Amino acid sequence: MIRKYELEDQPKLIDLIKENSDYSVEYIKWKYFGKRMSHIFIYEKNDHIVSAIFTWEEEMTAVNEKMKVLVRNEVFNFTSEELTYLLKDCIKEYAEKNKIEYILNTESEQGTEISTFDRSAIIYRPIKLLAKKMFILWPLTPFDRIFVRHKRIQAEAVQPKDDTYQLKNIDQFDSEADNLQENPEEIRIKKDHHYLNWRYMNHPTQKYEASGIYEDSKLKGYAIIQINNKKVTIVDYQAVPEEDILLSLLTNIVIQYKKYDYLQAKISSNPDINEQLFKVGFIVKDQPSQLFDELANSATNKTSNWFINLGDIYF
Repeated sequence: MIRKYELEDQPKLIDLIKENSDYSVEYIKWKYFGKRMSHIFIYEKNDHIVSAIFTWEEEMTAVNEKMKVLVRNEVFNFTSEELTYLLKDCIKEYAEKNKIEYILNTESEQGTEISTFDRSAIIYRPIKLLAKKMFILWPLTPFDRIFVRHKRIQAEAVQPKDDTYQLKNIDQFDSEADNLQENPEEIRIKKDHHYLNWRYMNHPTQKYEASGIYEDSKLKGYAIIQINNKKVTIVDYQAVPEEDILLSLLTNIVIQYKKYDYLQAKISSNPDINEQLFKVGFIVKDQPSQLFDELANSATNKTSNWFINLGDIYF
């Protein structure tokens, strides 16, 4: 029998997830039963939870537009392909009844592709990265300082000279961040300061660094940074739609993290944002990833106006 999750199911579901993953209990409670609105359907047999599917509901906004979406489907204890489809059908039925417009996923066998995204990168130390595969190059790694210097000079050359812009570390977001969510030019997941603190600053197992760009002491943009083995990823960033604000944020990030080997970010579908990325030295890194809609209703159209951060999908 497939049914909706009830609160008393939580201990059994925690055991199910632990059996099928290496997640800690702290992480499971944060991700699957935390503040973020999740929807869970379970398959039960003889009072035993055999399988479960999880999805997360978000609000997406653009200029004068709001809509509800579901992000990702995760199935635990895969028992059969047929059961997985039945669980996914329950999610679709829920979406249709509750005016959910999209079920977004980066991998889908049955979904409709609605957008594509590239990853962009700044490589500070290309020789060192190559030397990890070709050890003969290791003696040449001191010459990487030439590339680091070039990237710094390139960023400084386009950095706005307005003294009113300041980059500051953020320990916890406050209500100032809410103002950044109003009427963005692209279709984005709406993230108030409660969401940002839950998703990044209070993450139970992953440490993130947050920087804010301020103009006259007012928050105008932010970037969330994840560091992993000398590689830096901008997992989330947003700024008010003013060219110098985003440019100041990006140039400061490029200069601040130049001691690392590598910096990557998601390319937006907005050409104005991409222009700023390329201006400070980012290049297209690899093959694009796709964004699929698993609901695939008649309103679904491929659009160039989506902006999905890495942290929106992978968490």
